[in-house]
Amino acid sequence: MVRNRDGVLIPKPHAMERKIRSMCTMHDEEYTKVRFGHMQTIDEVEEDDETEDTLLPLVLPHIPGWH
Repeated sequence: MVRNRDGVLIPKPHAMERKIRSMCTMHDEEYTKVRFGHMQTIDEVEEDDETEDTLLPLVLPHIPGWH
């Protein structure tokens, strides 16, 4: 959900996923591209495209001390 010009919440495809992908504590972009480079980024997919199975997965970053 995002806010429109009037401040009303409206649904927007991939809004939450885009936010998570932009946070380095929630997603390891570099590792994802190395490991799953053959897949598409969220920015390469059209808003109404249904190719969810070809999107790069979300990957949590490595945290030292955790196994």
